[in-house]
Amino acid sequence: GGTVFVSSSMPVRDLDTFGHPRDEPLHVFGNRGASGIDGIVSTAFGVASQRPSPTICVLGDIAFFHDQNGLLWNREEDARVVFVLIDNDGGGIFHMLPVSDHEPHFTPLVATPHGLDLRHAVELHGLKLRDVTLPGLEEALKEAVGAGEPVVLRVRTDRAANHRRHKETAEEVRRSVREALG
Repeated sequence: GGTVFVSSSMPVRDLDTFGHPRDEPLHVFGNRGASGIDGIVSTAFGVASQRPSPTICVLGDIAFFHDQNGLLWNREEDARVVFVLIDNDGGGIFHMLPVSDHEPHFTPLVATPHGLDLRHAVELHGLKLRDVTLPGLEEALKEAVGAGEPVVLRVRTDRAANHRRHKETAEEVRRSVREALG
């Protein structure tokens, strides 16, 4: 019966690609800003303020950076959000496009690595940031939702490794379909 707010860019695409059907109800929300990632933090708090169930927001580091002032919402008692921050130091979605073949310009101009430790923005707004690993994320989410306090669970990832894994998964699916079709 929970609520998930999914950011534009890779989070919503990954949910669409890798999400599994569930027996229990889950309310999924998202929005699309002018650049796709505008206002994600603020909108997640707004959704949480209108939902009776815990709200989890999954977003990338660039979306987080673009709306870090939205963390001011954490002062509101009716807007509790657990953020899952996928921090890959830049715009990982662009590795999926042909433009990624155009180094040395691709990385600084398109992938936009920022080199920031977003912990400072989180703490500035009175929230806590916990670094978690992907295998530890499920347990960290259970603890955070159970505590009922806004928190940022940061999962550090690597853009290039993520792109490789997406390609490997797509190839595995193609192979399985070919085998199933004979």
